[in-house]
Amino acid sequence: MPSPEKFSQTDDILMFYLKKHSSLSTELAKSSFEEVIRSRPLASLGDFLINYCYTVARFHVAPLEHKAIRVWDSSLAKALKESEFANHLPSRMSAGELGDAVEALVAWLYMTGRISLERIIEIMLPGLDASLIGKPGEKDLAVFAVSLFLEYIWEKELFPEL
Repeated sequence: MPSPEKFSQTDDILMFYLKKHSSLSTELAKSSFEEVIRSRPLASLGDFLINYCYTVARFHVAPLEHKAIRVWDSSLAKALKESEFANHLPSRMSAGELGDAVEALVAWLYMTGRISLERIIEIMLPGLDASLIGKPGEKDLAVFAVSLFLEYIWEKELFPEL
């Protein structure tokens, strides 16, 4: 968990969520990759986190496109299937389940203090191109930005069991 002196408004929202959904504490205790990626409470929180990080990164690249955006499940799924994690995924997961897996992974890594939201944003930034923000090609940008994040997680061995 991030240190108290580093709490921001986002952290306050997350703490509220954690208190409201006490089952999340149990989910955070999970340590295997498969347990984490199948966690519905973590996926729910991760949905907010990945959308927040992508929106902030997007704003840094194209400040005039200042609307919040939801990262598409299809983009999350494609990034995960193309990552090193693909060999460790359970068989037969739908695009929605793969998207949830990425979201759960983001929430678990953040809430256990393995990565900050600021670092996620920094990792995504090089994957974004201002000329494609708000255009049909943005889904591919999201795939690339999320792929950079997953590559970072893999290289830093944030799941040593894999």
